[in-house]
Order: sequence, then structure tokens, then C-alpha cells
Amino acid sequence: MSPELTILPGRDEFVAQAGRRRVISVHARLRADDLTPVALYQQLTRGREGGFLFESVERGVWSRWSFVGVDCPSILVGAAGRSRWLGRPIAGLPTGGAPLAVLGETLDALHTPADPALPPFSSGMVGYLGYDVKREQEPTLGEPLPDDLGVPDMVMMLAADMAVLDHDGGEVWLIANAVNYDNSPERAERAWADAVGRVRAMAARLCAPRPAMLATTREVAPPVVQDQRAPGEFQRLVEEAKEHVRAGDVFQVVPSQRFDVPVTASALDIYRELRVTNPSPYLFLLRLPGFDLVGSSPEALVTVKDGVATTHPIAGTRPRGRDEAEDRRLADELLADEKERAEHLMLVDLGRNDLGRVCVPGTVAVTRFMHIGRYSHVMHLEASVTGVVGSGVSGLDVTMACFPAGTLSGAPKLRAMQIIGELEVTRRGPYGGVVGYFDFAGNADAAITIRSAVLKDGVAHVQAGAGIVADSVPDNEDAETRNKAAAMISALGRAQASVPLAWDWGGVRAGARGAATSTRSSHEHRNRPGRNHRRRARRHGGAHGAHRPQPAGGGHRAARAHDRSAAASAQRRIRARHRRGQALQPVQGRPGRDPRPGRSGARLRARWSRGRLGADRAASLRRQSRGPRRRARRGLGARAAQGLRRRPLPGAGGPCRRRRPGPAHRRGAR
Repeated sequence: MSPELTILPGRDEFVAQAGRRRVISVHARLRADDLTPVALYQQLTRGREGGFLFESVERGVWSRWSFVGVDCPSILVGAAGRSRWLGRPIAGLPTGGAPLAVLGETLDALHTPADPALPPFSSGMVGYLGYDVKREQEPTLGEPLPDDLGVPDMVMMLAADMAVLDHDGGEVWLIANAVNYDNSPERAERAWADAVGRVRAMAARLCAPRPAMLATTREVAPPVVQDQRAPGEFQRLVEEAKEHVRAGDVFQVVPSQRFDVPVTASALDIYRELRVTNPSPYLFLLRLPGFDLVGSSPEALVTVKDGVATTHPIAGTRPRGRDEAEDRRLADELLADEKERAEHLMLVDLGRNDLGRVCVPGTVAVTRFMHIGRYSHVMHLEASVTGVVGSGVSGLDVTMACFPAGTLSGAPKLRAMQIIGELEVTRRGPYGGVVGYFDFAGNADAAITIRSAVLKDGVAHVQAGAGIVADSVPDNEDAETRNKAAAMISALGRAQASVPLAWDWGGVRAGARGAATSTRSSHEHRNRPGRNHRRRARRHGGAHGAHRPQPAGGGHRAARAHDRSAAASAQRRIRARHRRGQALQPVQGRPGRDPRPGRSGARLRARWSRGRLGADRAASLRRQSRGPRRRARRGLGARAAQGLRRRPLPGAGGPCRRRRPGPAHRRGAR
């Protein structure tokens, strides 16, 4: 990279920080007002496993920061009550043991004070905690349900290399985190050099040509949605839940149902649709070992920032109106619904109780109450509850005190989770848990994993639930779950219909999904002279091997420009012949002329389009293609001339690899 790239801290400052910090973020800031978060993610990760993308939209406005995980080489996976590290775990970190315990020990081992000069999140653990991870703290929940998804209860990635996009400043922060092992100066200097190299590598990737990400849409059938339950089964489940409410077991319980959708679209395609059609405060895309997790969650379970914890209870749902008047009518109806208001009040009280266990007494307060939050397909009643975190309490402690959300379990939580275990048939997986990050300074930002999809083995698994109380109507609750899943299912359908643009002989066309995209622009790639032609031009200073003086002031640059112009002209003539239906296939020549048998016109045109056929060779092809037409004019007939052209001649270098001429061709040739 050029010496103008400023990377901080310098070597001496890094060694000084190593004495007091376990994790040091080596970083560079670049002007990047032309980059979008999706383009930044694609350019730096190219869809590799172990990457992530977080964005946020609050009240219709994109937030200041977007976070891209470029490389997460150490991944902590927890399943069946045990944990293990995948990839390249850092020396000295805990191994084995219960997932939450190992995660907490890892955060403690790497605890580092926040650096106010850096973005709000620059180092930490990123991933999800599944719904069933709560069993580690609550053994009374009993045996887990069957796991038909086959995904872990917890996946947390250590963010080694990150890119943070500052939308307000038009800058991108390239961050490489170095871990301080033993405070030795020699090891610190090696760690600094390694981190500097990683920052430079990220900058080099951003300087490289960017692949095109343009796409159009095609007409496709609506996505095929396979319900996990038979028709009417969820309504029966609602009646069973109401019996528990009437018996006084719970005030509310939140059963769910799952919808499976076969997909061929990539996780990034689906995410791109979600961010446009259903922007939410928590947009996330995670490429995990063996599967992907993508979603657009409207609700945070809890956030912890600078010692203050905030939770956002959401309860009560209505679909969005078709116009502004209907939207206002539905909002007024939601605010006036006694059932929804009671449910909302209950969940606000539940949030106050959860924070009260980990916050300083007397600091818990409701800062927002019964506010209408509007999203692409639904609207909700929302509230905010805050409190000051107690001494010695970590972000993970606060998260697990509120986990799982009352909106995904019920109240009281423990009994509601036990009832859910009786009503549902399979484990929830990531659904109903949280997705987000825990940084090494004790902060956390954990969204509830809803409006999301698990993408595995060509199937998208979408799950949604409904809060059941004594006067719930089964059909209405079934409709509510489908409304909640509609945004994700619609995004799946649009992603299936998305087709990337590619180049063809006639210009832009809709390319096949999954086709490789060249980093060179399509125009440059197609009009680039062949390798031998370029060598001849450099040797003789001209096009097509002609001897000519160097243009004044232009040198080889002007010569190459002339070569490209000549090549483009030859290519246009070949296209014109192709449109007129004239043969472009070479004729087997006389001995000593290197007729290159078996090279069909289609193959040569393909070589030309890939920039491998020089303009001089194209001119030779044009001369050879005139032979069949001349013989046809002499009376042999077009088919006979075609037969002659396909027959191998003596000295042609071996038998023709094209198919043998038919009887009509041979009779015409005789």
C-alpha cells in the first residue's frame, strides 16, 4: 500500500498500550462516501464463512454506523450443554464446559476498557444465543425437544478484523484486533506488525476493482411455503394454551409455528431484499459454519452501554393499512384494544422486574410507554425501560437476566417455557433467542431473533409466534403468526426472482444465478486484444503487427488504445456477419497454412469475447470464411460447399474433430 495510509497506533504506542490492554484495535480511516454497507461487505468478505453485517434503521432513518465482520477465525459453538472452539482459537482462552460459562470466561479474560476514539463496537464476540441455551441456567425446563434443524444452541465469533462504516462522516474504519498474550515487548511488536499487515490487506481489497452487483427481476411463481403443522393444528394448540391461562398457570404464553420455504437465493440476496422492503432497528446477516442466519428484527431484548441497561418490550400487533387513513384507523384500534393494552402492560412490568435483578435499586424507570411502532407489514405497541447496571455485572449477565424475552415466552417466564415445551413439537433453534454482540468493555447489544430465517441445505426456516391470553381467538392468533412471517417470506420470494445482470454479445442481459462475475469491467474485458497481438504491438509499436512510428506524446499507451479500437472494429464486423447468418467457421486450409482443425466458429467467437483472440487472427478468420461462399457461387451448392469445408484435407494436422459430414455433403463434394 502507499505510504499515505495512516495506521494507528504506531509501534511504540502499541507496545505501551500492551501493558494495560488485553485487546488493542489497530485501525485506519479512509474516505469512503461512495461505499454502501452491502458493497463493503461483498468487497471485503466475498461471502466467506465467518463474516457478518449489522445495520440499523430507527424511525425511518438509517443509523450512523454499520458493522462488517471481515474475518472471525475463532468461533465458539455450544450444543447439548457443551462448548468447543472452531477455527484458530486464541491461546489461553477457556475450552470445554457449558456454553454460557465459557462465553462469560472468554469475555472476562479479554476484558479491555473502551476506547472513546473508536466506533461504538470495535472488538468483541458476535453471534447468537438460541432459545434453548436458557436450559443451562434453568434445569427445571426438562428435556429439550427434538432438534430437526441441527444447528447449535450458541454460535459466537471473535471479531478479529472489522470494517465500520460511518455514514455521517463518509468514512470507513478498518480495524484489526491484536490480543496481548503476556506483555512481552517482542511478542507485542510481532502482534503490531501482523495487525498492520491485516489493515493494509483490507485497504488493498477495497482498492481492487469491485464486482458489479446490479440485478433485475423475473417472473417467478410465489414461494412454496410448507407449514410445520397440519391445518387447524395451531388453532387447537391455542385452545390448549388458553386452558393453562384459565387454570392460573400463566398470565400469557407464546407458542409459535414454523414455515419452511425451499430457496436457491443466497443469504446476501435475501438480506438485500429485507433491508429495502423491511428496514428495522436490527438488520443482520451472519455466515456461520454450515448455515446462515438473516433477519430484520424490530425489537432489542436489552442493550448495555456505559453502565446503563435498556430493554424494549413490544406487544400488540396489527397489519399495516393499505393507505394512510386505514393505517391511522388500525393504529387507533390497537391503542383501544383492551387485550393488547393488558398484554403490553404485563410485558412492561416483566421488563422492570428483569432489570431490577441486575440494576441499582431505584434506578429502573419506564421512559416510553404504548408508543406505536410501524414496520413494513405490521405495527406494534412499544415501550422502553432503563436502569443503571450494578457493580460487577457484565453485559452477558444483564442479557441472561432478561432472557428469553417475555414477548417470545410469556409470564411468568419459567412456567410459560415449560408449557411451550409441551405444546411445540421441535426445538426453536435461534428463533426466540438473541442475535448481536458482547464487546470486551462490558457493553452489549442483543436483538430478539424474530422476523428471521435460518438458511440451511437449500431451505429457509421462518418461525413466528403469538401471545395467548384468556380471551384469545384461535383464528386471529394464527393470522397474527402469518402476518409476522409475511415480511421474511416475501423477501424470500423477491430474492428468488432477482437475477444478476451480465454482458452478452448484444450488451446487457440477465445472467444466470450464480454465474461468476469478473472484477474487470465487461467492456474492457470484451474489447481487450489477445495476448499474442499485444506482444506484437509492443514489439513493433503498432496494431496488427504493422511497423509504424510511436505517436508523439502517447508511446505505448496510444498504441494500445489504437489496438483496442482496431480490435473493437473487427469485433463489430464479426457480429455483423453473425447477424447476417454468414459462416464464421474456418476452412481446412492447404498444407503448411496451419488451418487449426476442429476450431469451430462458436469456440473462436467465445475466445474472442474472452479477450484471447487477436485482431490479426480475426482478420484471418474473415478471409477463410469467404471460401465456402465462393465455391457456392461456382456451382457446387451451399450444402456441398459446407461439406467440403468440413472434410479434413491432407496436411491439415489430423482428422477434423467436428462431426463427420452427412451423405448429402459427401455426394455434393463428389
